[in-house]
Amino acid sequence: ERPEMDRWMLSSLNTLIREVEQCYEEYEPTRAGRLIQSFVVDNVSNWFVRLSRKRFWGSSMSTDKQSAYQTLYTCLETVARPMAPIAPYYADRLYRDLTTARGKQESSVHLASFPQADDSMIDTEQEKRMQLAQQVTSMVLSLRKKEQIIVRQPLQRIAIPAIDQEQQARIQAMQQLILDEVNVKELEFVEGQGILVKKVKCNFRTMGKKFGKQMKSVSAAVSALSQEQIAQLETGSLNLTLPEGDEVLIELEDVEIFSEDIPGWTVANEGSLTVALDIQVTDELKQEGIARELVKRIQTLRKESGFEITDRINVFVKSCPQIVDAVINFQSYICAQVLADSLKLVDNLVNGVVLDMEDYQTMISISKKTGEKTRYSDEELEEFRQIILEKLELTRRDYEAMMDQISNRNDNGAEDTQPTYHALEEGSLVQSKEAVIGMAARAQKFIKGLEAALMRIDNKTYGICRETGKLIPKERLRAVPHATLCIEAKNQRDKK
Repeated sequence: ERPEMDRWMLSSLNTLIREVEQCYEEYEPTRAGRLIQSFVVDNVSNWFVRLSRKRFWGSSMSTDKQSAYQTLYTCLETVARPMAPIAPYYADRLYRDLTTARGKQESSVHLASFPQADDSMIDTEQEKRMQLAQQVTSMVLSLRKKEQIIVRQPLQRIAIPAIDQEQQARIQAMQQLILDEVNVKELEFVEGQGILVKKVKCNFRTMGKKFGKQMKSVSAAVSALSQEQIAQLETGSLNLTLPEGDEVLIELEDVEIFSEDIPGWTVANEGSLTVALDIQVTDELKQEGIARELVKRIQTLRKESGFEITDRINVFVKSCPQIVDAVINFQSYICAQVLADSLKLVDNLVNGVVLDMEDYQTMISISKKTGEKTRYSDEELEEFRQIILEKLELTRRDYEAMMDQISNRNDNGAEDTQPTYHALEEGSLVQSKEAVIGMAARAQKFIKGLEAALMRIDNKTYGICRETGKLIPKERLRAVPHATLCIEAKNQRDKK
Protein backbone atom coordinates (compact mmCIF):
# COMPACT_ATOMS: atom_id res chain seq x y z
CA GLU A 1 0.00 0.00 0.00
CA ARG A 2 2.98 2.33 0.37
CA PRO A 3 3.77 4.85 -2.40
CA GLU A 4 6.74 4.11 -4.65
CA MET A 5 8.87 6.73 -2.87
CA ASP A 6 8.41 4.93 0.47
CA ARG A 7 9.05 1.49 -1.04
CA TRP A 8 12.28 2.79 -2.57
CA MET A 9 13.33 4.28 0.76
CA LEU A 10 12.79 1.00 2.63
CA SER A 11 14.54 -0.96 -0.13
CA SER A 12 17.56 1.35 0.15
CA LEU A 13 17.50 0.97 3.93
CA ASN A 14 17.68 -2.82 3.76
CA THR A 15 20.41 -2.65 1.12
CA LEU A 16 22.34 -0.35 3.45
CA ILE A 17 21.97 -2.77 6.38
CA ARG A 18 23.33 -5.63 4.27
CA GLU A 19 26.30 -3.60 3.00
CA VAL A 20 27.20 -2.09 6.39
CA GLU A 21 27.10 -5.51 8.06
CA GLN A 22 29.49 -6.81 5.41
CA CYS A 23 31.82 -3.85 6.05
CA TYR A 24 31.93 -4.58 9.78
CA GLU A 25 32.63 -8.26 9.11
CA GLU A 26 35.56 -7.23 6.91
CA TYR A 27 36.81 -4.70 9.53
CA GLU A 28 36.05 -1.72 7.26
CA PRO A 29 34.42 0.83 9.62
CA THR A 30 35.40 3.80 7.42
CA ARG A 31 33.55 2.39 4.43
CA ALA A 32 30.57 1.61 6.67
CA GLY A 33 30.52 5.19 7.92
CA ARG A 34 30.58 6.58 4.38
CA LEU A 35 27.71 4.32 3.33
CA ILE A 36 25.62 5.52 6.28
CA GLN A 37 26.53 9.15 5.58
CA SER A 38 25.57 8.84 1.93
CA PHE A 39 22.28 7.17 2.83
CA VAL A 40 21.24 9.77 5.41
CA VAL A 41 22.40 12.87 3.50
CA ASP A 42 21.69 11.95 -0.12
CA ASN A 43 18.74 9.57 0.13
CA VAL A 44 16.92 10.53 3.32
CA SER A 45 17.53 14.27 3.68
CA ASN A 46 18.18 15.62 0.18
CA TRP A 47 15.73 13.33 -1.60
CA PHE A 48 13.05 11.61 0.51
CA VAL A 49 12.36 14.41 3.01
CA ARG A 50 12.56 17.15 0.37
CA LEU A 51 10.24 15.36 -2.03
CA SER A 52 7.80 14.47 0.77
CA ARG A 53 7.37 17.95 2.25
CA LYS A 54 3.82 18.34 0.96
CA ARG A 55 2.94 14.92 2.42
CA PHE A 56 4.30 15.90 5.85
CA TRP A 57 2.37 19.20 5.82
CA GLY A 58 -0.95 17.68 4.74
CA SER A 59 -3.89 19.12 6.67
CA SER A 60 -5.33 15.73 7.70
CA MET A 61 -3.68 12.54 8.93
CA SER A 62 -4.27 10.66 5.68
CA THR A 63 -2.88 7.22 4.87
CA ASP A 64 -0.27 8.86 2.62
CA LYS A 65 0.85 11.21 5.41
CA GLN A 66 1.04 8.34 7.91
CA SER A 67 3.11 6.32 5.45
CA ALA A 68 5.57 9.21 5.02
CA TYR A 69 6.02 9.63 8.79
CA GLN A 70 6.29 5.87 9.41
CA THR A 71 8.88 5.46 6.65
CA LEU A 72 11.00 8.33 7.97
CA TYR A 73 10.78 7.01 11.54
CA THR A 74 11.74 3.49 10.43
CA CYS A 75 14.78 4.79 8.55
CA LEU A 76 16.09 6.95 11.41
CA GLU A 77 15.41 4.41 14.17
CA THR A 78 16.97 1.59 12.15
CA VAL A 79 20.02 3.51 10.93
CA ALA A 80 20.85 4.51 14.54
CA ARG A 81 21.73 0.89 15.31
CA PRO A 82 24.40 0.18 12.63
CA MET A 83 25.70 3.70 13.31
CA ALA A 84 26.23 2.96 17.02
CA PRO A 85 29.68 1.29 16.82
CA ILE A 86 31.26 4.30 15.04
CA ALA A 87 29.16 7.19 16.42
CA PRO A 88 28.14 5.87 19.85
CA TYR A 89 26.95 9.06 21.56
CA TYR A 90 24.95 10.57 18.71
CA ALA A 91 23.44 7.19 17.77
CA ASP A 92 22.34 6.64 21.36
CA ARG A 93 20.75 10.09 21.60
CA LEU A 94 18.93 9.62 18.28
CA TYR A 95 17.69 6.17 19.26
CA ARG A 96 16.49 7.25 22.72
CA ASP A 97 14.67 10.31 21.35
CA LEU A 98 12.87 8.24 18.73
CA THR A 99 11.92 5.28 20.92
CA THR A 100 10.85 7.45 23.88
CA ALA A 101 8.54 9.44 21.61
CA ARG A 102 6.66 6.21 20.86
CA GLY A 103 6.47 5.19 24.49
CA LYS A 104 9.00 2.38 24.22
CA GLN A 105 11.11 1.61 27.27
CA GLU A 106 14.36 1.05 25.38
CA SER A 107 17.35 1.88 27.58
CA SER A 108 20.11 2.31 24.99
CA VAL A 109 20.92 1.66 21.35
CA HIS A 110 23.95 -0.31 22.55
CA LEU A 111 21.61 -2.88 24.10
CA ALA A 112 19.47 -3.17 20.97
CA SER A 113 19.90 -5.87 18.34
CA PHE A 114 21.78 -5.16 15.13
CA PRO A 115 19.17 -4.86 12.35
CA GLN A 116 18.75 -7.72 9.90
CA ALA A 117 18.29 -6.98 6.19
CA ASP A 118 14.92 -8.11 4.85
CA ASP A 119 15.62 -9.35 1.32
CA SER A 120 11.91 -9.30 0.49
CA MET A 121 11.95 -5.51 0.91
CA ILE A 122 14.86 -5.00 -1.50
CA ASP A 123 13.95 -4.03 -5.05
CA THR A 124 17.20 -3.58 -6.95
CA GLU A 125 15.51 -2.39 -10.13
CA GLN A 126 13.59 0.27 -8.21
CA GLU A 127 16.80 1.50 -6.60
CA LYS A 128 18.49 1.76 -10.00
CA ARG A 129 15.53 3.75 -11.38
CA MET A 130 15.65 6.19 -8.49
CA GLN A 131 19.43 6.52 -8.68
CA LEU A 132 19.12 7.40 -12.36
CA ALA A 133 16.40 9.96 -11.54
CA GLN A 134 18.68 11.53 -8.94
CA GLN A 135 21.52 11.67 -11.46
CA VAL A 136 19.39 13.31 -14.17
CA THR A 137 17.98 15.80 -11.66
CA SER A 138 21.44 16.71 -10.40
CA MET A 139 22.75 17.25 -13.94
CA VAL A 140 19.83 19.47 -14.96
CA LEU A 141 20.17 21.56 -11.81
CA SER A 142 23.90 21.98 -12.48
CA LEU A 143 23.08 23.15 -16.01
CA ARG A 144 20.64 25.70 -14.61
CA LYS A 145 23.32 26.94 -12.24
CA LYS A 146 25.85 27.14 -15.07
CA GLU A 147 23.44 29.26 -17.17
CA GLN A 148 22.29 31.26 -14.10
CA ILE A 149 18.63 30.29 -14.55
CA ILE A 150 16.88 29.90 -11.20
CA VAL A 151 14.71 26.83 -10.58
CA ARG A 152 11.60 29.00 -10.19
CA GLN A 153 11.87 29.89 -13.88
CA PRO A 154 10.16 27.09 -15.86
CA LEU A 155 11.90 25.73 -18.96
CA GLN A 156 10.41 23.78 -21.85
CA ARG A 157 12.44 20.65 -22.61
CA ILE A 158 15.03 18.13 -21.51
CA ALA A 159 16.52 15.93 -24.24
CA ILE A 160 18.27 12.65 -23.40
CA PRO A 161 19.93 10.31 -25.93
CA ALA A 162 19.40 6.98 -24.14
CA ILE A 163 22.17 4.46 -24.78
CA ASP A 164 19.76 1.49 -24.67
CA GLN A 165 16.15 0.51 -24.04
CA GLU A 166 16.85 -0.33 -20.39
CA GLN A 167 18.12 3.17 -19.60
CA GLN A 168 15.21 4.75 -21.47
CA ALA A 169 12.65 2.62 -19.63
CA ARG A 170 14.12 3.53 -16.24
CA ILE A 171 14.06 7.26 -17.00
CA GLN A 172 10.52 7.05 -18.39
CA ALA A 173 9.33 5.41 -15.18
CA MET A 174 10.63 8.39 -13.17
CA GLN A 175 9.85 11.05 -15.77
CA GLN A 176 7.24 13.05 -13.84
CA LEU A 177 9.32 13.10 -10.67
CA ILE A 178 12.31 14.47 -12.63
CA LEU A 179 10.24 17.16 -14.37
CA ASP A 180 8.69 18.31 -11.09
CA GLU A 181 12.06 18.56 -9.39
CA VAL A 182 13.78 20.58 -12.11
CA ASN A 183 10.70 22.63 -13.15
CA VAL A 184 10.75 21.63 -16.82
CA LYS A 185 7.68 20.89 -18.95
CA GLU A 186 8.80 18.00 -21.19
CA LEU A 187 11.35 15.20 -21.33
CA GLU A 188 12.07 13.61 -24.70
CA PHE A 189 14.46 10.96 -25.96
CA VAL A 190 16.55 11.75 -29.05
CA GLU A 191 19.00 9.92 -31.27
CA GLY A 192 22.68 10.63 -30.62
CA GLN A 193 23.28 11.87 -34.15
CA GLY A 194 20.26 14.18 -34.06
CA ILE A 195 20.07 17.12 -31.70
CA LEU A 196 23.31 16.18 -29.89
CA VAL A 197 26.76 15.79 -31.42
CA LYS A 198 29.23 13.86 -29.29
CA LYS A 199 33.01 13.99 -29.32
CA VAL A 200 35.63 11.73 -27.75
CA LYS A 201 38.89 12.81 -26.12
CA CYS A 202 41.65 10.39 -25.13
CA ASN A 203 42.96 10.15 -21.59
CA PHE A 204 46.65 10.21 -22.46
CA ARG A 205 47.77 9.40 -18.92
CA THR A 206 46.18 5.94 -18.95
CA MET A 207 46.18 5.23 -22.69
CA GLY A 208 49.84 6.23 -23.09
CA LYS A 209 50.89 3.38 -20.79
CA LYS A 210 48.49 1.02 -22.51
CA PHE A 211 49.35 1.67 -26.18
CA GLY A 212 52.88 3.12 -26.04
CA LYS A 213 54.21 3.92 -29.54
CA GLN A 214 50.75 3.32 -31.05
CA MET A 215 49.26 6.21 -29.07
CA LYS A 216 49.45 8.72 -31.94
CA SER A 217 47.55 6.42 -34.31
CA VAL A 218 45.05 5.50 -31.58
CA SER A 219 44.39 9.17 -30.80
CA ALA A 220 43.73 9.96 -34.47
CA ALA A 221 41.36 6.98 -34.79
CA VAL A 222 39.47 7.94 -31.64
CA SER A 223 39.07 11.53 -32.80
CA ALA A 224 37.55 10.28 -36.07
CA LEU A 225 34.91 8.04 -34.47
CA SER A 226 31.42 8.30 -35.93
CA GLN A 227 28.34 8.92 -33.77
CA GLU A 228 27.38 5.23 -34.13
CA GLN A 229 30.81 4.12 -32.94
CA ILE A 230 30.65 6.54 -29.99
CA ALA A 231 27.26 5.09 -29.06
CA GLN A 232 28.78 1.61 -29.08
CA LEU A 233 31.75 2.80 -26.99
CA GLU A 234 29.32 4.17 -24.39
CA THR A 235 28.10 0.61 -23.77
CA GLY A 236 31.57 -0.33 -22.47
CA SER A 237 34.18 -0.85 -25.20
CA LEU A 238 34.93 -0.62 -28.93
CA ASN A 239 37.32 -2.52 -31.23
CA LEU A 240 39.27 -0.30 -33.65
CA THR A 241 41.52 -1.13 -36.58
CA LEU A 242 44.48 1.24 -36.88
CA PRO A 243 45.89 2.38 -40.29
CA GLU A 244 48.81 0.01 -39.71
CA GLY A 245 46.36 -2.90 -39.57
CA ASP A 246 46.63 -3.52 -35.82
CA GLU A 247 43.42 -4.05 -33.83
CA VAL A 248 43.07 -2.32 -30.45
CA LEU A 249 40.38 -2.35 -27.78
CA ILE A 250 39.23 1.07 -26.56
CA GLU A 251 37.43 0.95 -23.20
CA LEU A 252 35.06 3.55 -21.82
CA GLU A 253 37.40 4.25 -18.89
CA ASP A 254 40.15 5.23 -21.37
CA VAL A 255 38.30 8.23 -22.83
CA GLU A 256 36.14 11.22 -22.04
CA ILE A 257 32.91 11.56 -24.03
CA PHE A 258 31.34 15.00 -24.20
CA SER A 259 28.63 16.75 -26.20
CA GLU A 260 29.00 20.03 -28.02
CA ASP A 261 26.59 22.76 -26.99
CA ILE A 262 24.26 23.90 -29.75
CA PRO A 263 22.41 27.23 -29.97
CA GLY A 264 19.59 27.45 -27.43
CA TRP A 265 20.72 24.32 -25.57
CA THR A 266 23.28 23.44 -22.90
CA VAL A 267 24.63 19.91 -22.47
CA ALA A 268 26.13 17.85 -19.65
CA ASN A 269 27.75 14.38 -19.62
CA GLU A 270 28.26 12.02 -16.72
CA GLY A 271 29.50 8.55 -17.60
CA SER A 272 27.13 7.03 -20.14
CA LEU A 273 24.39 9.58 -19.41
CA THR A 274 23.99 12.74 -21.50
CA VAL A 275 21.42 15.44 -20.73
CA ALA A 276 20.59 18.49 -22.87
CA LEU A 277 18.50 21.38 -21.52
CA ASP A 278 16.53 23.80 -23.70
CA ILE A 279 17.33 27.21 -22.14
CA GLN A 280 15.15 29.36 -24.41
CA VAL A 281 12.56 31.23 -22.30
CA THR A 282 9.35 32.05 -24.19
CA ASP A 283 6.94 34.80 -23.13
CA GLU A 284 4.61 32.23 -21.56
CA LEU A 285 7.44 30.63 -19.59
CA LYS A 286 8.64 34.06 -18.47
CA GLN A 287 5.14 34.91 -17.19
CA GLU A 288 5.00 31.70 -15.19
CA GLY A 289 8.44 32.46 -13.76
CA ILE A 290 7.22 35.91 -12.66
CA ALA A 291 4.17 34.31 -11.04
CA ARG A 292 6.38 31.89 -9.10
CA GLU A 293 8.62 34.77 -8.00
CA LEU A 294 5.58 36.70 -6.76
CA VAL A 295 4.49 33.65 -4.77
CA LYS A 296 7.88 33.48 -3.08
CA ARG A 297 7.85 37.21 -2.23
CA ILE A 298 4.28 37.09 -0.86
CA GLN A 299 5.09 34.04 1.28
CA THR A 300 8.11 35.88 2.70
CA LEU A 301 5.94 38.92 3.46
CA ARG A 302 3.36 36.68 5.19
CA LYS A 303 6.08 35.30 7.45
CA GLU A 304 7.55 38.73 8.21
CA SER A 305 4.07 40.05 9.03
CA GLY A 306 3.59 37.35 11.67
CA PHE A 307 0.66 35.66 9.91
CA GLU A 308 -0.21 32.09 10.80
CA ILE A 309 0.22 29.55 8.00
CA THR A 310 -3.57 29.03 7.88
CA ASP A 311 -4.51 32.74 7.65
CA ARG A 312 -6.41 33.76 4.52
CA ILE A 313 -5.25 37.02 2.95
CA ASN A 314 -6.06 39.66 0.33
CA VAL A 315 -3.23 40.73 -2.01
CA PHE A 316 -2.74 44.04 -3.83
CA VAL A 317 -0.03 44.44 -6.50
CA LYS A 318 1.01 47.73 -8.07
CA SER A 319 0.46 47.46 -11.79
CA CYS A 320 3.45 47.67 -14.14
CA PRO A 321 3.79 46.46 -17.76
CA GLN A 322 6.22 43.63 -16.92
CA ILE A 323 3.88 41.77 -14.53
CA VAL A 324 0.33 42.53 -15.71
CA ASP A 325 0.05 39.50 -18.01
CA ALA A 326 1.63 37.19 -15.43
CA VAL A 327 -0.79 38.26 -12.67
CA ILE A 328 -3.85 37.96 -14.95
CA ASN A 329 -2.93 34.61 -16.52
CA PHE A 330 -1.69 32.97 -13.31
CA GLN A 331 -4.06 34.56 -10.81
CA SER A 332 -5.62 31.27 -9.68
CA TYR A 333 -2.19 29.65 -9.21
CA ILE A 334 -0.86 32.57 -7.12
CA CYS A 335 -3.98 32.69 -4.92
CA ALA A 336 -3.89 28.95 -4.29
CA GLN A 337 -0.22 29.01 -3.29
CA VAL A 338 -0.44 31.97 -0.86
CA LEU A 339 -3.97 31.29 0.51
CA ALA A 340 -5.32 34.51 -1.00
CA ASP A 341 -9.05 35.12 -1.46
CA SER A 342 -8.35 37.99 -3.82
CA LEU A 343 -5.48 39.32 -5.95
CA LYS A 344 -5.90 42.77 -7.43
CA LEU A 345 -3.77 44.97 -9.67
CA VAL A 346 -3.93 48.65 -8.64
CA ASP A 347 -2.42 51.78 -10.14
CA ASN A 348 -1.40 53.30 -6.79
CA LEU A 349 -0.42 51.52 -3.62
CA VAL A 350 0.14 53.22 -0.27
CA ASN A 351 2.35 51.62 2.40
CA GLY A 352 3.24 48.69 0.14
CA VAL A 353 6.49 46.73 0.18
CA VAL A 354 8.86 47.43 -2.72
CA LEU A 355 9.93 44.39 -4.74
CA ASP A 356 13.14 44.55 -6.75
CA MET A 357 12.65 42.21 -9.69
CA GLU A 358 15.18 41.64 -12.51
CA ASP A 359 15.18 45.06 -14.15
CA TYR A 360 12.13 46.77 -12.66
CA GLN A 361 10.33 47.44 -9.39
CA THR A 362 6.79 46.89 -8.19
CA MET A 363 4.98 46.96 -4.84
CA ILE A 364 2.75 44.52 -2.97
CA SER A 365 0.54 44.79 0.07
CA ILE A 366 -1.25 42.02 1.96
CA SER A 367 -3.99 42.11 4.58
CA LYS A 368 -5.50 39.38 6.67
CA LYS A 369 -9.06 38.37 5.88
CA THR A 370 -11.52 38.97 8.71
CA GLY A 371 -14.44 36.78 9.72
CA GLU A 372 -12.40 33.69 10.60
CA LYS A 373 -13.94 30.95 12.74
CA THR A 374 -13.70 31.60 16.46
CA ARG A 375 -13.36 28.09 17.93
CA TYR A 376 -12.61 24.50 17.02
CA SER A 377 -15.49 22.10 16.40
CA ASP A 378 -16.46 19.39 18.89
CA GLU A 379 -14.89 16.75 16.61
CA GLU A 380 -11.62 18.70 16.46
CA LEU A 381 -11.64 19.19 20.24
CA GLU A 382 -12.10 15.45 20.72
CA GLU A 383 -9.07 14.80 18.50
CA PHE A 384 -6.98 17.13 20.68
CA ARG A 385 -8.34 15.45 23.84
CA GLN A 386 -6.95 12.08 22.70
CA ILE A 387 -3.56 13.62 21.91
CA ILE A 388 -3.42 15.23 25.36
CA LEU A 389 -4.52 12.06 27.20
CA GLU A 390 -1.78 10.03 25.50
CA LYS A 391 0.89 12.61 26.38
CA LEU A 392 -0.49 12.87 29.92
CA GLU A 393 -0.26 9.13 30.50
CA LEU A 394 3.30 8.99 29.18
CA THR A 395 4.46 12.02 31.20
CA ARG A 396 2.88 10.76 34.44
CA ARG A 397 4.66 7.43 34.00
CA ASP A 398 7.97 9.21 33.42
CA TYR A 399 7.35 11.45 36.44
CA GLU A 400 6.71 8.46 38.70
CA ALA A 401 9.91 6.80 37.48
CA MET A 402 11.91 9.98 38.22
CA MET A 403 10.39 10.26 41.71
CA ASP A 404 11.31 6.62 42.37
CA GLN A 405 14.87 7.37 41.36
CA ILE A 406 15.02 10.48 43.55
CA SER A 407 13.68 8.71 46.65
CA ASN A 408 15.65 5.48 45.98
CA ARG A 409 12.44 3.45 46.23
CA ASN A 410 13.85 0.76 44.00
CA ASP A 411 17.25 0.21 45.65
CA ASN A 412 18.37 -3.31 46.48
CA GLY A 413 18.21 -2.77 50.22
CA ALA A 414 21.90 -3.43 50.77
CA GLU A 415 23.65 -0.94 53.01
CA ASP A 416 27.39 -0.47 53.07
CA THR A 417 28.61 0.36 56.55
CA GLN A 418 31.85 1.95 55.42
CA PRO A 419 31.64 5.80 55.86
CA THR A 420 34.20 6.33 53.10
CA TYR A 421 32.08 4.34 50.63
CA HIS A 422 28.98 6.38 51.51
CA ALA A 423 30.85 9.67 51.02
CA LEU A 424 32.10 8.68 47.59
CA GLU A 425 28.70 7.33 46.54
CA GLU A 426 26.83 10.45 47.64
CA GLY A 427 29.37 12.73 45.97
CA SER A 428 29.10 10.94 42.65
CA LEU A 429 25.30 10.83 42.72
CA VAL A 430 24.53 14.38 43.84
CA GLN A 431 24.93 15.89 40.36
CA SER A 432 22.79 13.25 38.62
CA LYS A 433 20.11 13.50 41.33
CA GLU A 434 19.93 17.27 40.89
CA ALA A 435 19.43 16.76 37.16
CA VAL A 436 16.62 14.26 37.78
CA ILE A 437 14.95 16.66 40.23
CA GLY A 438 15.02 19.38 37.56
CA MET A 439 13.53 17.01 35.00
CA ALA A 440 10.83 15.95 37.45
CA ALA A 441 9.90 19.58 38.11
CA ARG A 442 9.54 20.22 34.40
CA ALA A 443 7.46 17.07 34.00
CA GLN A 444 5.17 18.16 36.83
CA LYS A 445 4.72 21.56 35.22
CA PHE A 446 3.95 19.89 31.88
CA ILE A 447 1.34 17.65 33.58
CA LYS A 448 -0.38 20.69 35.07
CA GLY A 449 -0.38 22.38 31.65
CA LEU A 450 -1.96 19.32 30.04
CA GLU A 451 -4.60 19.05 32.78
CA ALA A 452 -5.45 22.74 32.28
CA ALA A 453 -5.76 22.07 28.54
CA LEU A 454 -8.30 19.32 29.23
CA MET A 455 -10.34 21.82 31.25
CA ARG A 456 -10.28 24.26 28.32
CA ILE A 457 -11.53 21.48 26.04
CA ASP A 458 -14.44 20.89 28.42
CA ASN A 459 -15.14 24.64 28.37
CA LYS A 460 -14.77 24.70 24.54
CA THR A 461 -12.13 27.43 24.77
CA TYR A 462 -9.19 25.20 23.84
CA GLY A 463 -6.98 26.41 21.01
CA ILE A 464 -7.92 30.11 21.32
CA CYS A 465 -4.97 32.46 21.81
CA ARG A 466 -5.43 34.26 25.13
CA GLU A 467 -3.98 37.50 23.78
CA THR A 468 -5.15 37.81 20.18
CA GLY A 469 -8.38 35.80 20.44
CA LYS A 470 -7.51 33.97 17.20
CA LEU A 471 -7.31 30.21 16.74
CA ILE A 472 -3.91 28.67 17.34
CA PRO A 473 -3.03 26.56 14.24
CA LYS A 474 -3.54 22.82 14.55
CA GLU A 475 0.10 22.12 13.68
CA ARG A 476 1.24 24.08 16.74
CA LEU A 477 -1.32 22.44 19.04
CA ARG A 478 -0.31 18.95 17.91
CA ALA A 479 3.32 19.78 18.72
CA VAL A 480 2.61 21.81 21.90
CA PRO A 481 -0.85 20.65 23.07
CA HIS A 482 -0.90 22.89 26.18
CA ALA A 483 -0.12 26.07 24.21
CA THR A 484 -2.21 29.15 25.01
CA LEU A 485 -0.43 31.61 22.69
CA CYS A 486 -0.19 31.66 18.91
CA ILE A 487 3.24 32.23 17.35
CA GLU A 488 2.39 35.85 16.57
CA ALA A 489 1.57 36.64 20.22
CA LYS A 490 4.57 34.65 21.47
CA ASN A 491 6.94 36.57 19.19
CA GLN A 492 5.50 39.87 20.42
CA ARG A 493 6.11 38.81 24.02
CA ASP A 494 9.70 37.76 23.24
CA LYS A 495 10.37 41.19 21.71
CA LYS A 496 9.18 42.88 24.91
